[in-house]
Amino acid sequence: VSQSRYTRSRDTTTVANEAKNKTILIIDDSPAMCDALLEMVSNIGHSGQLIGWTLEELKAGMDFNPSLAIVDLHLPGIHGTDVVACLRSINADLPIIYISGDVPPILEEHDRYLMKPFSAADLRQTIGALLVGNGRII
Repeated sequence: VSQSRYTRSRDTTTVANEAKNKTILIIDDSPAMCDALLEMVSNIGHSGQLIGWTLEELKAGMDFNPSLAIVDLHLPGIHGTDVVACLRSINADLPIIYISGDVPPILEEHDRYLMKPFSAADLRQTIGALLVGNGRII
């Protein structure tokens, strides 16, 4: 999968309450998973932003002022925890949702883990818990 594919975004324009519209970074190497995550995030009233996992792309992704990030644990050439370390070097309090079919990593207080496959309801609940838990209401 070419990393250049990760420049698309999907904005939620039909959300009546703009306070709900938070930016969520999506970092995954599977085009099908990226499409599904964009759809799920949009359906719950947020804006998904696909980014790649090079240092430059991660830094550029932080320009979107994300409210949280969804990060696959297994990316080509890098582990998801290393991606999170880079994101956290820019914003130490960025909530993270790790996704994978494997055993979860050791999580910090403002992190969550979803085992693939997961439902839209599971993602919504997890996003809600992270945003409310950080003083932000979805």
